[in-house]
Amino acid sequence: MTSYRYGLDQLPVIPKGTKLEGAKRAEFLEQILPVYRRGASVRAISDRTQRSYGSIQRLLSNEEVLRGRGGSGQRVSLWDSDS
Repeated sequence: MTSYRYGLDQLPVIPKGTKLEGAKRAEFLEQILPVYRRGASVRAISDRTQRSYGSIQRLLSNEEVLRGRGGSGQRVSLWDSDS
C-alpha cells in the first residue's frame, strides 16, 4: 500500500481545532516534509493527519517545496501553421 511506501502511516493525527504554532508547527513540518518529498500527495497527507488541504499546502508552500501539478506543460495545437 502507498501509505507504507511514503511513510504516511508514521504521521501524527492532529485533532481538529488544534492550533499549530511555534515549536509544534516546526515539529509537524519536520514530520511531513520527508513524506511529501518521497512522493505523497498533499491530499494524502491532509487525510492522514486530519489537517485541511489548505493548511498542508500553506506549510509546504512556505518552505518552497511544492511540486508542480503534473503534465508536460506543453500545449500541442491541432492546427499547426506548418501544414
